[in-house]
Amino acid sequence: MRVLGRIRLSRSSEESTSVERQRELIETWAKANNHEIVAWAEDVDVSGAVSPFDTPALGPYLREPASNEWDILVAWKLDRLARNSININKLFAWITDNDKTLVSISENIDLSTWVGRMIANVIAGVAEGELEAIKERVTASKKKLRESGRWDGGRIPYGYRPSPIDTGGFTLEKDPETFPVLRRIIEDYINGKPIRVIADELNEEKIPTAQAGISDTPTQWRHGTLGRILNSRALLGWALHEGKPIFNKDGTPVLRCPPAVTMEEWDKIQATLQGRRWAKVAPDRTSPLLGVLECWECGGNMHHKRYRNKPSGSYTCANGCKQPGVNDEQVLGTVNEQFHEILGDYEVLEKKVTRGSDLTQELKEAQETYTDLSEFITTATTSTARKALFAQLETLENRIKVLEAQEVTEDKVEWTPTGETYREKWDALDLEGRRQLLIGIGVRVRARQLSRGYRNRPGIQEVELIVPEDMKQRLINRP
Repeated sequence: MRVLGRIRLSRSSEESTSVERQRELIETWAKANNHEIVAWAEDVDVSGAVSPFDTPALGPYLREPASNEWDILVAWKLDRLARNSININKLFAWITDNDKTLVSISENIDLSTWVGRMIANVIAGVAEGELEAIKERVTASKKKLRESGRWDGGRIPYGYRPSPIDTGGFTLEKDPETFPVLRRIIEDYINGKPIRVIADELNEEKIPTAQAGISDTPTQWRHGTLGRILNSRALLGWALHEGKPIFNKDGTPVLRCPPAVTMEEWDKIQATLQGRRWAKVAPDRTSPLLGVLECWECGGNMHHKRYRNKPSGSYTCANGCKQPGVNDEQVLGTVNEQFHEILGDYEVLEKKVTRGSDLTQELKEAQETYTDLSEFITTATTSTARKALFAQLETLENRIKVLEAQEVTEDKVEWTPTGETYREKWDALDLEGRRQLLIGIGVRVRARQLSRGYRNRPGIQEVELIVPEDMKQRLINRP
């Protein structure tokens, strides 16, 4: 009869069940029983938890037309086929329905008898128990690594690299090449530079993303790549489990790596990311005043009205206010004039921030974790579980008290002159650069169309350039 030899390994380094050993045993069995091996279904680095119907090599032989090429499926042991009783029974049913035969050399199983099927199910149950035990050991090992602050494997956060430690295993340390790039990204974004501009600058300077897994295109920075980095809690350096921080016995967060941001910086980054999500527009479709122009009547954002993916020539209120569209070229010209008139002669100031101490966000995290853990008390059915929960709650309670007692110190902000006027900076930028400048310094424009224009005569508009009060005071008070 025609034999399909089945070989499977979870890891190619398993010596006792190596590919060569499994192949040798199957060949010996086939020769002893006068059968011919017509094909091999060899899956290496494939878990026994995967259904045999879904495995890369064996799966196709369990479907037509390949299922017509063999008569007997032979494996060294039953767990080479599956380690799950449900999956193994599905395979048994398929074998029976398709008039095939299954042989397990080690267990000497014959599926043609009810005794053989019963034994096969018992063995499959044992194999499933072994798989669960392996999963529990892996989970416990990763839990121990997280609680000790060691790296538990997986993707390495950008800006870091694994470093061996004397007691065994690895921890994450700052990468001397990529961590300065990470800090540059963070500081640029906090200071108002859009993600798209940061990505373009990094690409222009040919700074590689450096680490596999950070981006689908490793040599190019993308908007999504930077967004994921800035939105990752890995920036805090905390060890996390299911999105929640892990705490030491004294209530402080377990650090997996040196933090890249302070809590204040993290809070600002997330607030900025949340505030800018509405303005995700393709660069070639971004209008010159998107995110800057607001409706005179309701204060809502005004969008460039488009027809067949092309600008129609006017801005309309996103909230649907009943008023004429604002002519785009006319309002853009007025903004240019008012910017020169109001801000043009003032010197551009560069913001430098010395971070103070504010543990508000860390306190919030500890309080939320305390609340989450409290909800598990009613579900804890054993004294051991309740004892562990109460110990964690006591640790968190002590940490909350420490955080609440901490004194908050404000950030120290200094504005230093750059030697460049706003007129010079404005005139050197293109339309998109000017839009980003207005957004970065917080300038808004409100406008309304009082009368419609004609081909040779523009309509009447009312336009106001709104400069933030704190910016006015800084510019006026400069000597």
